[in-house]
Amino acid sequence: MQRLNVSVTRTSDIPHSEDERISELASISKQVILRSVGDADLYKMIRAAYLSHLETVNASQNLRQTSHNEKELEIRNPLKARTKGRPKTGGKRYISIAERQQSKRKKSK
Repeated sequence: MQRLNVSVTRTSDIPHSEDERISELASISKQVILRSVGDADLYKMIRAAYLSHLETVNASQNLRQTSHNEKELEIRNPLKARTKGRPKTGGKRYISIAERQQSKRKKSK
């Protein structure tokens, strides 16, 4: 299997201009497309991946636009908010053997 001639880019290596970013993505896409058109199964997989990426980009842009349009963000009802972490009551969680031994040592002191 042949590998793509794509080097791993760090965030500092991302092209600054829009034209350079378009060129880089077009080059990568062209290599993927040329290698996938010969195999029908691979073509279907790549096509599905591209459509999925397109939906993700559209959803991301829509979310970004709605968040910029709404100056006030919705505040969740604090009564319905769930807390994170372990339950506060001891009866709802399992206690390990090490914790039991440690609590027995504390009680005996």
